[in-house]
Amino acid sequence: MSHQPDRITIKSKRDWRLSAFFYAVCLFIISVPAWQPQTNSTFFIWMILGLVVAMLLWFLHGTSYAIQRDHFHYKSGFIRGKIAIKDIKSITLNETMWAGLKPATALNGVIIRYGFASEIYVSPVNNETFANQLLKINPRIEVHNHAK
Repeated sequence: MSHQPDRITIKSKRDWRLSAFFYAVCLFIISVPAWQPQTNSTFFIWMILGLVVAMLLWFLHGTSYAIQRDHFHYKSGFIRGKIAIKDIKSITLNETMWAGLKPATALNGVIIRYGFASEIYVSPVNNETFANQLLKINPRIEVHNHAK
């Protein structure tokens, strides 16, 4: 009998603006072949556009996080990774990062700075609860809150 390590699963907050954007892009992509004349290559166009739509929806609905033992795990579509919580230097709550690694589905999330100069943006359902979970494992994490 193996012992299952403690694992806290954290859902990603879904911002209505980002969701609306994703769905609008998906609708546009699906409607593009309808505007074009039907040819022998239409099937392949539908396949490629269908894969793009599937990937966009995978990002939107397949984003989640977990804290397991001493690591923070993230996944968003095919983007997956983990960060040692002891390597986290600081977190900024209620802030949006516009460039970089962003396995997130909402604005006003959490920026995690770790390692030498790495950072990642995530959007847990509750930023403060997420921060408290990380602080239980690494109380040296600096917390900055940009609440409005």
